[in-house]
Amino acid sequence: MKAIKNPFSPKKRVAKKLEKKVAAEAAAEKLEKNLASELASDAVKTQGEEYLVDEYGRPINVMIPTAEVEEEFVPRDEDEAAVYKHLGMEGVIKLREMKGAVREDRNRIARDTMSAGIEGLTYLPYIGEAIDLSEIVNAYETGEDLSGEEVDPNVLAATAVAAALIPNIIEKPVRSGFRAIKKLIRK
Repeated sequence: MKAIKNPFSPKKRVAKKLEKKVAAEAAAEKLEKNLASELASDAVKTQGEEYLVDEYGRPINVMIPTAEVEEEFVPRDEDEAAVYKHLGMEGVIKLREMKGAVREDRNRIARDTMSAGIEGLTYLPYIGEAIDLSEIVNAYETGEDLSGEEVDPNVLAATAVAAALIPNIIEKPVRSGFRAIKKLIRK
């Protein structure tokens, strides 16, 4: 009687898993090499003749000597002069970055304040409708409202139409209700 081999034995399962793992690692390594060579060739293609390449098309890094500054540093203001005196050019660069961040914060605050002012003006009769109309036109042209936020122009138009119609629709029933109450009080 012949012994039947079990294809599901633990040794065979481990061997199959190991084979799959080795094959997957080899495929991943091959893919990584191909991707790296493609990226290198794309870099050479996009940069044109600025790069030297070897026989495989890979870019060759060429060290460029440090740049020599012909002009002397001229500070923009007193702060930069003081920082340059004590910390050098790196300190001036950090100072300019800090001032840029402050400038961005000021711009954001001004934009928010302007947005609130425009929002307040929209509650005035006729002026509000004109602002809403200009905001809708701006939204169709740029995709942004007057405060610079992204907005769907169709939603903005629907909101403006609803804001114009709803008070007029509500006004007539409310007036007739007040008239009915006045008549009841007089009787």
